[in-house]
Amino acid sequence: MPTTTPTTSSAAASKPFAGKAHEYVPEFNNKASEYKEYKKYKKRVLIYQKKMQLANRASETAFNVMAALTGGAWDACEDLPMEQLETEGGTAVLLKRLDAVFKYDAITELPADFEAFFMHMRRGRHQTIQEYTADFEHNLRKLEAHDVKLPDKVIGWYFLRRAGLRQEQRQMVMTTT
Repeated sequence: MPTTTPTTSSAAASKPFAGKAHEYVPEFNNKASEYKEYKKYKKRVLIYQKKMQLANRASETAFNVMAALTGGAWDACEDLPMEQLETEGGTAVLLKRLDAVFKYDAITELPADFEAFFMHMRRGRHQTIQEYTADFEHNLRKLEAHDVKLPDKVIGWYFLRRAGLRQEQRQMVMTTT
């Protein structure tokens, strides 16, 4: 069987992407309570959009995302003009319509994000420090998305307090950093 080696020549770079860029279209399950998760998925929609651009199939992006919609999400978007969807901003138009219908507003997430960080953030019994650190930073980024900036000393204290370390371990960490 012949093998091919990847090239970095300009001729190879100008060839259309041969992969299956149209696969793995992000889907939404039509539950208003799940729209928040779909909005997080917006990043996946944007990645999908970029894959389609690289495959020289950008005009299909909004159509593929829309074709994956069902129920109320489909009903909300079915009247969007085809010409508008095939433009470069077609995906943004589609997401804007979904935002309007499912009433996503980041401020509604503020109480839950505060609860998750200040009340529930702690290292689990079998959780490694690396896993805890990743969870902590994820929850901290959620707060920062609401323009909440805690002082570094407070973040450090809270991180150590919720890490489940013994007093002497915390002191050792503080003296070495």
